[in-house]
Amino acid sequence: MAPKKIVQVQESKSVSNRDKGDKGEVHQEKNLDIFFSPQSKDSKGNKPRSSLTNLKPSAMDINKDNKEQEEITTKVLNESLQSILEEIKSEISKNSIEIRQEIKSDIFKLTEKFQVMEDRLKNVDFQIVSTNEEVNLLTSKIHYLENKIEDLEDRSRRKNLRFRNFEDSNKQENLEYMLHDYFKALGLKLDGHNEKFERCHRLHKPSNITSDTPRDIITCFHSFEFKEQVLKANREKRIKDGPYAHIIALPDLSYNTRNKRRMFSSGINILKQHNIRFRWSYPTKMIIQMDGKIESFDQPDKLKTWLQNKSLN
Repeated sequence: MAPKKIVQVQESKSVSNRDKGDKGEVHQEKNLDIFFSPQSKDSKGNKPRSSLTNLKPSAMDINKDNKEQEEITTKVLNESLQSILEEIKSEISKNSIEIRQEIKSDIFKLTEKFQVMEDRLKNVDFQIVSTNEEVNLLTSKIHYLENKIEDLEDRSRRKNLRFRNFEDSNKQENLEYMLHDYFKALGLKLDGHNEKFERCHRLHKPSNITSDTPRDIITCFHSFEFKEQVLKANREKRIKDGPYAHIIALPDLSYNTRNKRRMFSSGINILKQHNIRFRWSYPTKMIIQMDGKIESFDQPDKLKTWLQNKSLN
């Protein structure tokens, strides 16, 4: 019997609990009707405000909160930016000091290098000036020695004569006999000594003349006086007929002297047109005697100027 009583008590408890639950639900529904019923009005006829409306925040409160939040955020950002800027400034200041020190060190090194280079340039300039002076001195010495060598070479050929237009048989020939015969044709007296030659031979034919042109004959006399007699006779006495009609006797000069004398050719032609006599002095100097005065010219331009002043053109 006891178990049945326990079951009944439990069932009664459950029933009472259901009744309480139903009553609670009805009570909640009534409360909701009070809050959301559109027909309810207050004593003045106005609709009452619900309690939920009173719980909502106003727009001013929201804006105020937003402004406060923005101010806080801005303040935090400003503080962060300020901190970052301070760090950047500190780092830049530190780096700038290091960079300045490096730049100063580099400038000092460059200054030293430039000073060394400037000293070297001064030495180089001094050496260049000294070298130029030496070059000028050596150039003048070379020019002097060249003229000296030309003069010595020309003097060593003082007893020499070149004969041009002697018939060339291209066979073995007795040049001494042929030349002695030519000297007789010029009216020179041969004593068996002065007319003797140290050397007498044909020269090689230059490449710029024709094949039928005879080769020149070069001679070296024992006597300088007799060589001068032959040269003067060839110049003054022209043989018009016979095998010696076109023979020309020329002094044997060095290559450089011949080239220098050729530069006077235009002036020489003018002198010959006016029958003005001249002679050469070693190494290359023209001497003219006119109106009782002796004029000498070592440059073709000087001779040209003199001829223009004399109205000889």
